[in-house]
Amino acid sequence: MKRVLLAFFGILICFNVVAEEVKEEQEPPKEEQEELKENAKEEQIELPPIVVSPTKYESYLSSIPSSITVIGSDEIELKDKPMVKDLLKTVPGIDVVETGPFGGSTSVFTRGTDSGHTLVMIDGVKVFNPISTNASFNFANLTLDNVERIEVLRGTHSTLYGSDAIGGVIDIVTKKGEGKPKIWASFEGGSYVTFKEAVGSDGEMNGLYYSAAVSRMDTRGISKADGKFDNNEKDA
Repeated sequence: MKRVLLAFFGILICFNVVAEEVKEEQEPPKEEQEELKENAKEEQIELPPIVVSPTKYESYLSSIPSSITVIGSDEIELKDKPMVKDLLKTVPGIDVVETGPFGGSTSVFTRGTDSGHTLVMIDGVKVFNPISTNASFNFANLTLDNVERIEVLRGTHSTLYGSDAIGGVIDIVTKKGEGKPKIWASFEGGSYVTFKEAVGSDGEMNGLYYSAAVSRMDTRGISKADGKFDNNEKDA
């Protein structure tokens, strides 16, 4: 009986030793482990953008049958436009009409409808000119300094948003702060004695997430008349 027990335990001991050796042989070196982790991060599947405007709740863009264009933060940074109206000019079905180069009244027409038939929202809150007869919004001075994303929904959506959305909906989403608080500033200069200064800050402090920016642009303006005929007004 003693011999059987000793032999049995001997088998167990041998088995454990072999298992440990196999485990050590199968485990890759630390350098390879780090490389595998990096490859796994690179191979992560990127989900389609999430939009809110078409349904009033978060939905994947690929599952929305409506005609919608999403301008994300990467595209905003890549195109490097100063104003929201400059980006809207690149959206199909959108016509931007300006009465002057700087600060002139700017209206947006969606698919041929009236400017008052395009609902404009900032973070889900309707914005418009209260003294306008058709409740339209003036895009003349709306900058991209603190804009994270723009959703442009073309086509009638009056069932969700009322008669103001017969032509479409433009939903502007501002940036949300994250990470350590940081401050940024920029200065630009151009023709016609044009200068723009901007400063902003965003981040998180004690559970409070914030993002804010302010900018100012000054210019002598471009004369609407031809200078060769002694028309030198600057239209600043």
